[in-house]
Amino acid sequence: MATSQAIDYGEDNQIREVYGGILIFTLHKTSFTSWDIVEVDETEKMQKEDT
Repeated sequence: MATSQAIDYGEDNQIREVYGGILIFTLHKTSFTSWDIVEVDETEKMQKEDT
């Protein structure tokens, strides 16, 4: 599970909005030290955060 953020910038490179959400990754172990990402789900939809 990981939190994620997306940042929307204006034409002047100023931040307009920050969005955040939670992602869940399903992994498959392919070797002793390697994993493949099988699926990514959004458990909390991206929404505006207070800045």
